[in-house]
Amino acid sequence: MGLNDTGRPGYQTFANQGTDIDTHQYQRLRAAQYDVTASRAIGTTYRNTSGKIIFVTVTVVHNNTSSWSAKCDLNAAPTTVVAQQQTGAAVTNDIRCASFVVPVNFYYKISDDGGTKTLLSWIEWAIF
Repeated sequence: MGLNDTGRPGYQTFANQGTDIDTHQYQRLRAAQYDVTASRAIGTTYRNTSGKIIFVTVTVVHNNTSSWSAKCDLNAAPTTVVAQQQTGAAVTNDIRCASFVVPVNFYYKISDDGGTKTLLSWIEWAIF
């Protein structure tokens, strides 16, 4: 059984003994973007209760030796590291970002792993 690409975006068929079987139709991805920076903080745990998958992008300004990690899982105190950033000792105003997906009902947070840092932005997209 081989993959037969029809040339249409997002549309593929599988060749099964000479017969094509449609596996899916292309659907337009829809997303709503939210700047939630004012309501988010480093070190605080949040839960995705939106009923939709969310995609998160966090931007942090580092000064001196600094590190942080994005954690996401089903535990109320998430421990699974899904993204991480770190800077060296002689760095000032170093801007770093990380993005990650948060499934429905998962908990997520940006963990303060040491050093001086400031949250610059926290953007979430609800995917539907």
